[in-house]
Amino acid sequence: MPTTTASYPIARLASPHARRSPRDLVMALEHGARHGDVLPDGDDERFVGYGVIGVRFASGHVLGLRRWPASSLGTAYTSVWHHTPDGEWYFHSDIASELACPRYAGAAARAADTTPIRLAWTDPWTLVVEVPEAAMRWTVSLRETIATRLFSAIRARVPDRWLASGRALAALAAGARVSLGTGPVRLAGRMPNGQRFRIIPRELWVIGASCAEIGGEDVGALATRGPAVALGDFQVPRRPLFAIATARFDAFDPARHLATTTRGQKELSRGPTPAPPSAGAARP
Repeated sequence: MPTTTASYPIARLASPHARRSPRDLVMALEHGARHGDVLPDGDDERFVGYGVIGVRFASGHVLGLRRWPASSLGTAYTSVWHHTPDGEWYFHSDIASELACPRYAGAAARAADTTPIRLAWTDPWTLVVEVPEAAMRWTVSLRETIATRLFSAIRARVPDRWLASGRALAALAAGARVSLGTGPVRLAGRMPNGQRFRIIPRELWVIGASCAEIGGEDVGALATRGPAVALGDFQVPRRPLFAIATARFDAFDPARHLATTTRGQKELSRGPTPAPPSAGAARP
């Protein structure tokens, strides 16, 4: 039976030296977030969670997942990012857009909607993501490599405060490019709405396999080549990765940041916007 974030019990390890699966680690994080003990201190906007940094498909579609069970804005949420072959960004979130990812990336989005999103683990290494309103079903299968195990082991010994500077995060990103073959990737920079971001990864896994249907159509096999895909200074890595991480953004300042959740909007809106067309649909 699949396990959801609401139904999975916290696993107990047979040995203190045993390595937990990604499912066990993210469910432990969900449990900690419900008890309010995972969010770091600060005056900025902070999130702790996990997700798929980005997956490219042979058809040109790119998908990303962000699940933040702990948010300094007050509400946990899940968001699915969709970049289409013709270069458009769409965001699906299960809470109002102004409290989710479009808060930071809306200036680059063709559309952003508020809709239910389902997450379920079919085994300790396989996650299924469903967005019923977009007829989207997406499966990712994770695996460890020597590089990801080494990264997680080293990262466990480095306090977050040591990674507070952009220079330290740039060094970490450079290490990922070399050891994981991610291609250009940045852990600090600016989002389309102007806020600076810092992403501090804690655990990493490689996505060994992934398949998806959007609008009922198969988007093809995994791909590691193709045009660069970016969202502000964030760049989708060439190698698909799943991460547990902390994200920090500038607190919203109307004098410096855009208050828009989709491209062309003049102000934040709570209303839903159209879902993206199906994988094969023509666009104007």
